Amino acid sequence: MAKYSEQFKLKLVKDYQEGKLSHKHLAEKHGMKDSTPIFRWVKTYEKNLESLPKVHNSH
Repeated sequence: MAKYSEQFKLKLVKDYQEGKLSHKHLAEKHGMKDSTPIFRWVKTYEKNLESLPKVHNSH
């Protein structure tokens, strides 16, 4: 079982991307000992977005 839910991870990624808090401050806010997981989640999220196929609207 995952330590953190996908919903939690996505919320922190979105908060980081919106410039609300740094990796370190997000970790502190949520009682995490280390900000490294947040850094990895952001990188994974950004990488996955880049690898999504482009959708072409034919209308």
